[in-house]
Amino acid sequence: MKKSSFFCFCIGISSALFLFACKNDMDAPFEGSWKVKSVDIQSSKLNSTILEMAKQIQMNTTYSFTTDSISFNDGTGPSYTGTYTYENNLLSWKTGNTQNQQNNDNLKVVSLVGDEATLIQRTPSDSTVAEIAVSTIVIERVKN
Repeated sequence: MKKSSFFCFCIGISSALFLFACKNDMDAPFEGSWKVKSVDIQSSKLNSTILEMAKQIQMNTTYSFTTDSISFNDGTGPSYTGTYTYENNLLSWKTGNTQNQQNNDNLKVVSLVGDEATLIQRTPSDSTVAEIAVSTIVIERVKN
């Protein structure tokens, strides 16, 4: 049970992070490559070992954004690709083909200053379900 919860938690965090790099139709500040600068995960339900493992996975994650797609890799396997939306400071995404699409939690964009952004994710995003964790994630653009 803990392994499957941990896996879902890590996928949720990873997926949520790449959502951030969405492009506003009026603006394109997130196109390009991004990496995680810092992660803070708070949870009274998950033990410190699971939280540290999730943090390390996040710290190894890289994201690549175009005007209409996103891909990310957490260093543990193949890259994930999908589409994303960004509305009212909330990010959402879908991966997979049309027969097997997966949705992930929403992220709140707290700040975007230059090449750095701060995101907050509640896991799960549905506030009617008991909270497992809240993550604060800072990503930064990779300079070429």
